[in-house]
Amino acid sequence: MPSESERVYVVSLSADSPSGSRISWRDIVQLKRRFFLPIGGLFPKEPVSWLGFRFDSKLQAVHKVERVIEVPNLAAVASHFPELDPAAFDRPADPTHALPHFVYTLGESIELEHEIVNGQSVVGARRIWADLDLLLSCESIAEAERLTRHRIARAAILPKGDVAAS
Repeated sequence: MPSESERVYVVSLSADSPSGSRISWRDIVQLKRRFFLPIGGLFPKEPVSWLGFRFDSKLQAVHKVERVIEVPNLAAVASHFPELDPAAFDRPADPTHALPHFVYTLGESIELEHEIVNGQSVVGARRIWADLDLLLSCESIAEAERLTRHRIARAAILPKGDVAAS
């Protein structure tokens, strides 16, 4: 079974711009090779090693994370992005603005050898975890997520020291 460091956190990437930004979420990833997420709550509590991005009903890119910086809140994220206006975060209505954030620098995107569609259970802004090998080999993100969960569950019930094929 792959380690957690070979697990991809897949997020939906909007064509909209973050509040106070002159560029879109997609441009932040595709042109700047950067991304940011709140820490904790519904988001990862530890930095991730791989980020996957989906839009237009399919996986568009998978990036190895090259560098991670932790900042105290969303306003501090703006200091790492000249395209963001820090004043836009002074009076946040969204409680995630006050959370610490990870700012990720992304490596080159892995070349996807075939189209990987979302699948029925991967809708809206839903974020998922999938093992890298499964994500790149499955026909859908949903299938990769299901097989990853199966691997995790199977590993949890094996006696210590036993090794099983995934």
